[in-house]
Amino acid sequence: MKNKKQIACIFWGGLGDNLSNNRWTLPIKEKYQDCEITAYCMKGAKEPHDYPSQCLRDLYGDFYKKIIYIPDTKYKKCLIQDNGGQIHNHPHCIENIPKELEKKLKNYHKVYNFDSKDFLWNYENFDFNWYAYFNFFPAPKTDKTVELPEEDYVIFQLHSSSGNVHKISQEWAEELVAKTSEHVKCYVIDDGQDKSRYDWVYKYEQIKILKSSIKELSSYVSKAKIFVGVDSGLKYLAFGHGVPCVLFYKLCETYGQPHPEAYYQWLPWPHYVYPLDIEVDSVFVTIMSICDEKLLGHFPYPLKYSPIERYQFLNLYMRDGEVINEKLA
Repeated sequence: MKNKKQIACIFWGGLGDNLSNNRWTLPIKEKYQDCEITAYCMKGAKEPHDYPSQCLRDLYGDFYKKIIYIPDTKYKKCLIQDNGGQIHNHPHCIENIPKELEKKLKNYHKVYNFDSKDFLWNYENFDFNWYAYFNFFPAPKTDKTVELPEEDYVIFQLHSSSGNVHKISQEWAEELVAKTSEHVKCYVIDDGQDKSRYDWVYKYEQIKILKSSIKELSSYVSKAKIFVGVDSGLKYLAFGHGVPCVLFYKLCETYGQPHPEAYYQWLPWPHYVYPLDIEVDSVFVTIMSICDEKLLGHFPYPLKYSPIERYQFLNLYMRDGEVINEKLA
C-alpha cells in the first residue's frame, strides 16, 4: 500500500485563529488527495491550557491524523524589518521555529505555517487553492445528545477573552438582549470568566444562560436564527453552520467597514460587522428582520434602510404574489 504524504500545519493564536485557519485543510486535501495532516496548535494568552487544540479535536478531529499542542513559551522574540523600514516582532515566522519542533518538521512532505495576523504576508507561498475556500468554513461537529428547543431562538455572546479590546457595557448588553427576548427566546453564552457578569439574565424568563462544552455550543449555534456577539473565536461556529451574524468590532467606526486587515484575518463578511457604539434600536431592528427573513442577513444595512425598504429592494413581496393576467383580461 502506498504511503500517504505527511503534511504539518502550524496554527498560531487563540481559538479564533485556529478555527479560521482550519478551513485551509480542505484545499490542502484537495491538492494532496493522499495526504494525512498533523496540526500543531497554539493558544491565546488568556485561554486555558490546550484549549484551542482540544476544541479543534472536538469539532474537526476527523480532519487530522494528530492534533498537538505547542506552548507559546517555546517561541522567542523575532524582529523583522519590513520593506518600509518598520520593525515588527514576529515570533511565529517559520524561521523562528524551536529546535525540537524543527527536527520533527523535517519528516513531513510539506509544512504550512498559518498565522492569521500575517495572512497578507504568506498567502503567495500557498500552493493550494486558498482563494476558492476563503469564504467557506466547514460545518463543525455537534453533540447529538443535546435536546434543542423547538421554538426559534437567538444566541448572544457578549464577552470574549479579548474583552478589553471588543468591550460592550453591561447596560447596553442587557438592554439589547432584554428587548430581543420580548419577541424571541434568547440564549447568552457564559464564558465562566466573571461569575457576576450575567446576574441580570436571571431577571428575564425568556433569557437562558449557556454553560456548555464546545460541541454543545456548536449544537445550539447550528439551529439559531442569528448569532450576535463581540468578535471572538465562537463566531466561526456560526460561519460553519451558515447562521447569520451581527458582530461588534472595536476597529470599525462605520457599519460594514472594519479595518481592512480584519477582512483577511478574521472577518471575511464585512456586512456582519458593526461598531461597538451602535444604537441598540438599530441592532434590535436588524436582529428581528433577520429572524423573519434569513436572506436579510446578507443585506442588513441597519443605518441606511428601514425593514420595509429592505423587503422592497429584494423583491421579497413578490414571493406571495398572485398571477393576475386573467383578472386583468
